[in-house]
Amino acid sequence: MHTNVSSRIIDLEADLEGFGTVYFHPKAMANILSLKDLRTRHEVVYDSKKEDAFFIKNGANVLKFKANDQGLYVYRPDQKYLDLIQKKNNQNAGVCLLGSLKKRKEGFTQKQMTRAKRACEFYHMVGAPIATKLKMVLKQNLFQNCPVTVDDINLTEKIFGPDVSSLKGRSTRPKPNQVVDDKIEIPTELLQKTKRWS
Repeated sequence: MHTNVSSRIIDLEADLEGFGTVYFHPKAMANILSLKDLRTRHEVVYDSKKEDAFFIKNGANVLKFKANDQGLYVYRPDQKYLDLIQKKNNQNAGVCLLGSLKKRKEGFTQKQMTRAKRACEFYHMVGAPIATKLKMVLKQNLFQNCPVTVDDINLTEKIFGPDVSSLKGRSTRPKPNQVVDDKIEIPTELLQKTKRWS
């Protein structure tokens, strides 16, 4: 598969609920389904006059693949669909999705949320350093009269997770596979013989 980030070989297969066998990569964020394969298994409806989205009828359910900013058609499961899959599978098995911010905020007080937001703003004001380094600086009290504490930074990590902007700047591209040149040099005697016949 070739993308704007890199190329990778996808040779593993998995069973996707309600679809069948698909290619997948354990480190990829999403599965890519071909429209051709979808059409053979389900009824697919697309009406650009109504909405820029594909509607796939999966039994009684209708799955909506809506176009994102990059022009890819993406399906994001709603709670109703997740509950349906949860009933089908055992309570322990099944679906693993990234938690939303709303879900992460549960269990924290309004005061803790305010402290976490303030710490997040402070983090960006000082240039978004690595969290461990910022905690070390706060412990050494290098910022005088700083309202943000190490506990506030820990709260920010629990609620908002790792900062995306700093991850983008510090994550490295995986090392590509070495290209092997497997050209065979043709002997000059053989080249001369072929020139005579042509």
